Amino acid sequence: MSCRSDDASEKCPSNNNNSKFLAEFPGLVQDSAHELGWRNSALSDWRLRCGGEEYQVHRAFLGRGPRASGFFAAAFRCEKQEGDCETDLSCILPKACWAKVPSILDFIYEGKLSLGEPAELLSLFVAADVLQIQALFEQALQALNEGFTWTVAPQMLEKAAALRGCHELVLQVSEAAAVLVKQHFGALLKEMGACDLALRLASAFQSEDLLLLLDDDRLVAHEDGVFVFLEEWTAKAGMPLTGNPWAACRFAFLSAECLVEAAMLEGTCLPPRAVSLSVALRKLLEDKGASVCENQLCSKSSMLPDGWLQMRRLCPRKSELRKPIPGELILDIYCSTMPLVVTQTSECKTTQLSQLKSRLCEALGLEPCKVHMWDYYNLRPLEHLELILSKTLEQARIFDKNPILLDVMRPDGTWEAVIAR
Repeated sequence: MSCRSDDASEKCPSNNNNSKFLAEFPGLVQDSAHELGWRNSALSDWRLRCGGEEYQVHRAFLGRGPRASGFFAAAFRCEKQEGDCETDLSCILPKACWAKVPSILDFIYEGKLSLGEPAELLSLFVAADVLQIQALFEQALQALNEGFTWTVAPQMLEKAAALRGCHELVLQVSEAAAVLVKQHFGALLKEMGACDLALRLASAFQSEDLLLLLDDDRLVAHEDGVFVFLEEWTAKAGMPLTGNPWAACRFAFLSAECLVEAAMLEGTCLPPRAVSLSVALRKLLEDKGASVCENQLCSKSSMLPDGWLQMRRLCPRKSELRKPIPGELILDIYCSTMPLVVTQTSECKTTQLSQLKSRLCEALGLEPCKVHMWDYYNLRPLEHLELILSKTLEQARIFDKNPILLDVMRPDGTWEAVIAR
């Protein structure tokens, strides 16, 4: 006979007026001493050590059940035969995983997966692999895939550097995070600040690799951001730097304020004439063309450290837009600073124009407040899209293969585009 009650206030039928026999179970004082868990040493029969920490655990939990550890199950058999009742994880787990032992035990005992910072999932994944906990391995991998975005890429890089060589997935995460950092460098500077980003990337990269990232032609950032990052990195990161880190900054594309700051560094952090030569050669490239500029560059190259002056550093970074996606509207993107260059991308017709502008500016390293977006039908500014940014592409009558112009504000505050008549 089973006892059921739909109302917690009802008594069991065995104790109602129709029952022949009455009885009540005595109340028990429930406290932590009755709760079996790794934080309660009652009835524990094994000890784990990791670093300076010690954990009293129960073999029945760690070695059996759906969240059991294959490593512990084997250790219990072998070490028990030798008379030992403990396992030292310090020589088993990578040091970057030591702090995750409480989270691992919580998962084994109670099924709780404390996600915390997304980068910590990589530590949990590696620990699950080492300790052969399949359930944790699969859940950590799923959460890692779901939480991997550009906003956490620097933290992922930092954690991957600490876990280098532990699993092939660590290398995959490191490579993917490096791509996201390059694609969203400017946005990360705004999100994290130059100091925090410099410290994280300095711990994740060798100095030579970080310089390659900063010098990349496809780095997505305004040049002012690169300048500020270099200031923080060289001054506060405390790393022994090799090569010429400041050579990665394209001084000719700095704002007037940053250009003045850069000029003040000549002769101290920067070689003498480094800024002035870069700006002058860029002006020569614009006025006289590549051939004349290259001749002058070769004749002046000995005035600066070897490899400092390069033609590509006299050109703006060429950020890449994502490739068109089937089913979306194909868009031909023009930029007033490079009027002869057209780049194709795509966007969903239900996307707001404001979102499209934000994505394009982020990908091209442009400041949205200094960009006006136009419908560039027949390669003429037709409609000023800034006035209808809340509309979707469909509502704004933006069609497939529609040209879009990003009009970048000139240094004097004027604009290239005028309304077509």
